[in-house]
Amino acid sequence: MGDWPEKQRNVVRYVFLHPRARDLFDDWDEQIRACVGRLRALAGIEPDAPDLAQLIDELHSKSPEFTDLWERYDVRWHTHGSKTFHHPEVVVPGGRHSYVYGAGRVPEADAAIEQIGAWVREKAKI
Repeated sequence: MGDWPEKQRNVVRYVFLHPRARDLFDDWDEQIRACVGRLRALAGIEPDAPDLAQLIDELHSKSPEFTDLWERYDVRWHTHGSKTFHHPEVVVPGGRHSYVYGAGRVPEADAAIEQIGAWVREKAKI
């Protein structure tokens, strides 16, 4: 995403339009379905948001996958989840990076993230 202009940096745009997105996300098919469902939910709340309308129009014009999923009328709320990435430059056991996210901070997650960070820092010394 860093190679795109700042105003175009958007995860939804990325998963549908960036040529490396399919390789980056472990579960690309689920990611695109979830992105469209969340956009539908947002469009229902903010139907007059110009940036949202422009993004949806752009995706319709450039991505047949987006159009197909949009026409299914699936609506999803974004409350929590996880993403697994195949990073092209950073190698970890199994070749995957997992991120867990939620609506608020969770002390147990903070501790786990710190442990992972310490492990990565230690392995980087090798």
